[in-house]
Amino acid sequence: MVLFAINLVSLFYGISEDSETIGMSHLRFLSLLVLLLSTSLPFALLGASPSGLPPQDDASMAVALVHLVSGFSTLVLLSRMRRLPTIHLETIFPAIYVSLLVLALIFVLLVRWPYDVGQVALSVIFFGVGMMLLLARIDSPRLKVAVLDPELVSHLEPFCDVERIDHWQQLRALKVKPDAVVGRFSEFSTDKGLELQRAMLSTQLPYVGLTELLEDLEGKIPVTKIPTLRNISLDRGWGYLHVKRGFDVLFALLLGVPALLLAPWIALAIRLDSPGPILFVQQRMGYRGKAFWMFKFRSMSVSHEGKGYTEHADEQRITKVGRFLRKTRLDELPQLLNILRGDMSFIGPRPESMTLAKWYCRDVPLFRIRHMVRPGISGWAQVNQGYAAGVEAVTEKVRYDLYYIKNLTIWLDLVVVMKTIIVMLSGRGAR
Repeated sequence: MVLFAINLVSLFYGISEDSETIGMSHLRFLSLLVLLLSTSLPFALLGASPSGLPPQDDASMAVALVHLVSGFSTLVLLSRMRRLPTIHLETIFPAIYVSLLVLALIFVLLVRWPYDVGQVALSVIFFGVGMMLLLARIDSPRLKVAVLDPELVSHLEPFCDVERIDHWQQLRALKVKPDAVVGRFSEFSTDKGLELQRAMLSTQLPYVGLTELLEDLEGKIPVTKIPTLRNISLDRGWGYLHVKRGFDVLFALLLGVPALLLAPWIALAIRLDSPGPILFVQQRMGYRGKAFWMFKFRSMSVSHEGKGYTEHADEQRITKVGRFLRKTRLDELPQLLNILRGDMSFIGPRPESMTLAKWYCRDVPLFRIRHMVRPGISGWAQVNQGYAAGVEAVTEKVRYDLYYIKNLTIWLDLVVVMKTIIVMLSGRGAR
């Protein structure tokens, strides 16, 4: 027990003594150390055997297995997600860890393994607090880039440490080697482009296009790509969409059970709160531009006429029960039926009403392209931008949606799920 305590204290003392932050290169080692310590310490604190070793009973082994599996899986997911844009590990860690821990505990209950509640609680507290301390001190170094074109500096400075050079040979004299040389692909036909090629050959640094770099840093398609369809690649991920459809159906069926239990009580609350139908049914533009009827629990009074979208979170036509349903996202439960019917997915661009969609198709560049995947209950634009109405805001939303369509991966979907959980728990962005 003393040895465990000494290791834990030395770990955090070393971090805080040397600097306020730790580098990403040390995170993997330190997080594994925290995982092992948080697995071992509860055994030492809650009763060791006379030999000084942790008790070797079934309950202790179940706790160790649950904690190690959920903790290690959390670390793997964090390492895969940390390079995605707009990601802050300290914000998505609790959602990932709690989700995996709940799944592991459900498995333990189903197979009826014995477990010790005290050891589970201590392991969770030690690992959770330890990881949050580590993640709060991460030094996520900004990308270091070199540019020959002074016009690029203002575009890159919000995201990168920029080194302005006048000639490619200056790259060799830089004290800190940059991660990449940034320019415009069109420059390869100019004298400046020839200098960039020499720089790449002599220093073996990668050459990165400005628009491509900004796309990866911001998590949305740059404005310069919006006007033309040919600049956007949509040939990836179509096989994954079929797998995703299978998961949509599976999880919709699993969530359908608790949804059916909640539905009568929600319906009763809506009926008692205000006159009108239980469900709100609206025609929206969906997959491949086809119209479908989307279902939600009604959250607005039928005695007030609106503009087709919610202008403010405290709009008068939202009922008291409706305000709670929107904040907790319980009004979205009937959309499980839309998922089972194939109209929607859990993750995808948020569908607009047919009236608004036709307007945006006319006034927002590439708005139609977002319908090449199934619309979702939550999406990349939804968790990064929030509610959007009007041409300017929807244009920004399309930039996020196109990034999602171009980069269809399970990791991006998982990030959306984790961010959605955070938004739901915080009540932020409810409309």
